[in-house]
Amino acid sequence: MTVDYNQPISHDDRLQTEHMRVMLESTKQEHQYDAVVSYSSIEHDGQGRYEDPLDPDGDLAAMKEVWIKVKFGGFFLCAVPFGETDAFY
Repeated sequence: MTVDYNQPISHDDRLQTEHMRVMLESTKQEHQYDAVVSYSSIEHDGQGRYEDPLDPDGDLAAMKEVWIKVKFGGFFLCAVPFGETDAFY
């Protein structure tokens, strides 16, 4: 399953897609996953570029939403850009 503010169109029956609005409106039990992977995307949440609302803490809110969707004992693998000039806390 892939989730995005701009729902991707797939012609491959093995790939399910969903609009972020539907995912956020669903209850915890409706959509829970063994693992969630976010590669260089979560840091864009809250910037308003992809039909998402402006939110200076959008990346943190998105991480919270993702974690809620991970089954107990599951994994959330998150990769974000990191370079020599980036701050690390």
